[in-house]
Amino acid sequence: MLRYSRSGHVTRNFLTNSIPTKRLNWEFYAVIKGKCAPTHSLGEKPQLRERTLWIMSPATNYGWTGEDAGWERILFHFAFIPDTLRSQIDPNGRLEVPLSDEDVETLSRIEKEVQEHMLNPNQLSNLIFHRALINLSLIALRDRPMETIATLEDVAYQRVEDAIGWYLENMRKAPTIETVASAVNISTSHLRRHFHQIKHCSPNDYFQRLRMERACKLLNQTTDTLDEIARRCGFPNSSDFCRAFKRTFATTPHTWRRRITAKNPFINGIKISNFDPGDRRQDGHFTSKSSPRRQRQAGTKN
Repeated sequence: MLRYSRSGHVTRNFLTNSIPTKRLNWEFYAVIKGKCAPTHSLGEKPQLRERTLWIMSPATNYGWTGEDAGWERILFHFAFIPDTLRSQIDPNGRLEVPLSDEDVETLSRIEKEVQEHMLNPNQLSNLIFHRALINLSLIALRDRPMETIATLEDVAYQRVEDAIGWYLENMRKAPTIETVASAVNISTSHLRRHFHQIKHCSPNDYFQRLRMERACKLLNQTTDTLDEIARRCGFPNSSDFCRAFKRTFATTPHTWRRRITAKNPFINGIKISNFDPGDRRQDGHFTSKSSPRRQRQAGTKN
């Protein structure tokens, strides 16, 4: 699910880019003119790259630095990415991909289309955002070696997909693994084995990820209370939901909704009247009021 998109010229002194922070979402960051690179500490001097796409993990502490004259970039933030792409992220929490002229044109086209739908959403907007994520993922994975799926894995894959589909339809009921396995006519042990084979994690871990995906979507696109979101995601109460959410994102649902809504121009398809796509604050992450970055931002307004 798309959270944010932006393009244009930035400089090395751009406040919200230069300070390493942990993002709340997956970031696709492409430099299309000039040179830049992610930096993980103040004063670090990484090797600068041109025409490069980075996919950065939410758990990674980083900022951006580059040439004194600045650089042109296109960026997208997504709450989640496909499992195939996630599996290619290195231990440092990132994937680096060189870009061709055709890639740069494709990225510019994707960003333009996404911006149009962010500012003027309609019933096709979410499909446009999903297509953007798919196309970005295909660019990132184009030159990565991929394993051929064997015949037996085809069967495992289908059973896992059946289990995921059934779970999504019945998430509100918080079904157990045993219930899911019974619903798709497979033993619990076989279901666990298939998930580890196809998704490289347990069914419980994957179902929890699905719950968090739905929670993020509801927090971002509705005005539902935390109690209602908890019920729709299969939690018995908002307290359990908040604890699970904080374990996943290292922040509370309330804080996450406040920060993300500041970047999102619409809720439930209704454009937010005070959304300003030119607001430089929306290029970075909002921190607590006591943080030095917040204090410096406040000082520039006086």
